[in-house]
Amino acid sequence: MIFEVNSLVKAGLVRESTYITEGQHLKVYTAEARVYSEDLWGTDARLKECRGIMVNINNVVQTMPFFRLRPYEELAKYLEKFEPIVAVEKIDGFLACVSWVKRTRVVSVDGMTSGKYVDMANEYLDKVFPPSNLPRYMHATTMFEICHPDATQTIPEEYGAYLIGQRWHGGKGNFSSEKSLDMIAKTLNVRRPAWMCMRLNQAIQMSKKCKHEGYIIRKYLNGEPVCTLQSPHFKGKRRLLELSNVDVDQMYNYPGAFAKTLDPEFRAFMYYVLMEFSLREWKGLCASDRRIVLEEYTWGEV
Repeated sequence: MIFEVNSLVKAGLVRESTYITEGQHLKVYTAEARVYSEDLWGTDARLKECRGIMVNINNVVQTMPFFRLRPYEELAKYLEKFEPIVAVEKIDGFLACVSWVKRTRVVSVDGMTSGKYVDMANEYLDKVFPPSNLPRYMHATTMFEICHPDATQTIPEEYGAYLIGQRWHGGKGNFSSEKSLDMIAKTLNVRRPAWMCMRLNQAIQMSKKCKHEGYIIRKYLNGEPVCTLQSPHFKGKRRLLELSNVDVDQMYNYPGAFAKTLDPEFRAFMYYVLMEFSLREWKGLCASDRRIVLEEYTWGEV
């Protein structure tokens, strides 16, 4: 598959990074920050693919992650609620992509082929997806969600690598089905997220009650990802754990008004924080440390 975005790079919408792997010059494309901040995704259909896609000097795809998925709320008016879909439980980790360049395994995270997160991914991938898998998967990008103790998580997950997707480099970049991924996972002895066939309205209701991140919605017939469904639990928890210093000031100075902006599930915890931690102490905690406090509170261990 050929993927070329020189015009988007020149327009300042896409950033191009270059690497040399096994003597091959590789280019990685990621959307610029202003595409996110100004919501410019509709400018060009190719933009949604620019989240770490890697090509060689001839623009032949070497690594092809998931394209950008929009949240359900942005697409609700275009989607039929009674349409049959596949709902896949979303794992709260970080995405690591595995592909092969000249018969050498390449692991990338957010388009980077080295660094702290790649090292964390390799701790698990070296065991479950070694280079010996080359003959079977060399023309595809195999994707894993990595849950590592040194990576920030909002939802606690079992540590390890979860097989969450596989995308083929030929044709239109089609995706392997969930059934196919289950079979691959058995071969690799790797974890898989739960998935179910249902109607979209049923998945929406499930997302409102679940205590994990939510769901990826895929088309029933061809498995193409459609959108994300984030749970209120996840969104409320993440907001509380990632409060900026300005938000923390508001929480301590105007607790009554601030509590109204939180999901009701977390209001009691907010008042617990106000009683047990000073303003300076709570500002000094990172999101991971705040999550530990919340989990201890939730399980009655404080």
